[in-house]
Amino acid sequence: MDDIVHRLSDHVLEVIFSYLDLHTLRNCSLVCKSWYRFLNDENNYIWRMHCIKKLAQEALSSDLLSSVPTYKDKLRAFYHAWNPNDCSRNVYIKPNGFTLHR
Repeated sequence: MDDIVHRLSDHVLEVIFSYLDLHTLRNCSLVCKSWYRFLNDENNYIWRMHCIKKLAQEALSSDLLSSVPTYKDKLRAFYHAWNPNDCSRNVYIKPNGFTLHR
């Protein structure tokens, strides 16, 4: 089994990992060194796809994220800036995901 994991091409890993959520990707990075190295590339296809899925286009092209260098860092910034479980009924977030209104 271990030999099969090492022989998977990067393209096959991209396809498989693109279907997984962020928590599962974190767990996958703990499976072996090659998966860790693959997922540690913060600008690869996987992180780009998750940015496109999770962040509004307005947020991705905003001044707030333009200075953030990698797709994985953009996801981190977004999740640290906004927690949807920490909001009252009088607070709402604009479509860019970062502007808070009371």
